[in-house]
Amino acid sequence: MPRSPAFNPEENFYTVAEVAALLRCNRHLVTDLFSTEHGVRDNSQLRVRSRRLRKYSQLRIPHSAVARVLARIRVK
Repeated sequence: MPRSPAFNPEENFYTVAEVAALLRCNRHLVTDLFSTEHGVRDNSQLRVRSRRLRKYSQLRIPHSAVARVLARIRVK
């Protein structure tokens, strides 16, 4: 079984908006692509809004995850 890569404190982390600007796509697409990717930090919060519980997603995406997804997309 392959080992997961160790946490690298010097690696750059990006917000969803930064990755969307880099890839020139919608923020919702970035969230869908990266929400289950290994190494992505999910700092989501649950808040009450209009009497409903809503999840506010706050992903922090490492540079290595962006490179992996781009390589996977280019292969197809």
